Amino acid sequence: MIEGETETPAVTYEAMNGVGYLTLSRPARLNAIDAEMAVALLAAYREAVADNGTCVIVIRGLGKSFCAGGDLSYFRQFGDRTDAMIDTLLPYLHEMLEDMELTDKAVVLSVHGAVAGAGMSLSFMGDFCVAEAGTRFVPAYPAIGVTPDAGGTAGLVRAVGIRNAMKLLLAGDAFDVDTAHTLGLVTKIAPQGELQTATARFAERLAGLGSEVFAETRRLLREAGGATRREQLDREMDALKARMRSPQFHAKLASLGKGRR
Repeated sequence: MIEGETETPAVTYEAMNGVGYLTLSRPARLNAIDAEMAVALLAAYREAVADNGTCVIVIRGLGKSFCAGGDLSYFRQFGDRTDAMIDTLLPYLHEMLEDMELTDKAVVLSVHGAVAGAGMSLSFMGDFCVAEAGTRFVPAYPAIGVTPDAGGTAGLVRAVGIRNAMKLLLAGDAFDVDTAHTLGLVTKIAPQGELQTATARFAERLAGLGSEVFAETRRLLREAGGATRREQLDREMDALKARMRSPQFHAKLASLGKGRR
């Protein structure tokens, strides 16, 4: 344990107002990821998915940085046995990232500070990213002679295309939150000191939509690229009909009509 760091879970979970919060809780290590952190993150994520009281999952970090990437001190313990080290860590992250693709719940990353390596990759693997003003994204991989992990290529390519992904990962040392926002990687920039409030407000608004509306809209968007216009229009109509048959739609419609003649 690092001096000054208390014996607390590597990742904690709590829920409020329809939102489940996963918090990386090793601030003395800048929430760097080792095997224990990876296992704890997967377990907390599964707890959030199983929580029927939530529609949105937020992943955030305690302390002055969301996540500094892989824990280099952990890596050094394995010496030349690098394959064995990777096998203790990445399979758990991969399971979580695959589950994120399948869940009906919205996943929001709430990030701040210097976000590096796997921390940067994770930042762009959710559905949304809220970042505090002043956040810096550091690819870090080229500096230690390795290629991206934790979805670093998948998230960037989906969001910005191959050429921009190559530029961000290989042609520069770091990029700021404004660049990330302009490229569409960051959904919302929170003022300094207001990340927690801004994230909660954003996540609770998403939760108010309901997981069915979110999941169906995301499905339609993902299918749009491989469909003809007619196919996509038909899919939209089918989804709309299904939602309009739901009690939630009629309740919201009645609510919107109150007070009107």
